[in-house]
Amino acid sequence: LLSSQSVFSPASSLRHLLNAAVRLANDLVVWYPNSEEAEKELVGVFFPIALDACFENLVDLVQLVMERLVGAADSDRYQDIASYIVISHCHSLVTACAAPVRCLEEKAL
Repeated sequence: LLSSQSVFSPASSLRHLLNAAVRLANDLVVWYPNSEEAEKELVGVFFPIALDACFENLVDLVQLVMERLVGAADSDRYQDIASYIVISHCHSLVTACAAPVRCLEEKAL
């Protein structure tokens, strides 16, 4: 696949690597006994992937992993986790970008 490209681009390699990582995680969820810590880490990784439109080719596999971990997409637990992740990311963006802007000099003459 890479040898057929005239100019090297890491995009296809990264896409393939991400696909392989998601498949491995899916297998680990099936084979590995569920522990709260592992579930928490996997949910923290997979929810942003499931919510990101860039990963359309992985949505079905990621949804399968998420259903095994937290239940169906229409369950309350799934919706709670999705809402929490979206709100926490929005909060991070707002607080990181909301540096105080000084328009006036605040010195008293």
